[in-house]
Amino acid sequence: MVAGHVGAEGFIASEDPGPAVIEHVGTVWSALGSRRPGPGQIAWFDLTESGQARLDEARRGATHARR
Repeated sequence: MVAGHVGAEGFIASEDPGPAVIEHVGTVWSALGSRRPGPGQIAWFDLTESGQARLDEARRGATHARR
């Protein structure tokens, strides 16, 4: 998963390292207090190819487990 924001050109990945992104999300979320965040107010996330592959694999496993 890649954190970033959506601009006029579409999704723009953050250049910040993971720990900085996590800190930003926590700081902004705390600042909102009890208010619910709106779309893009904290961050947008994009699923990487490897993340999509892992998700697909997990879904296949879950489908087989239900049978």
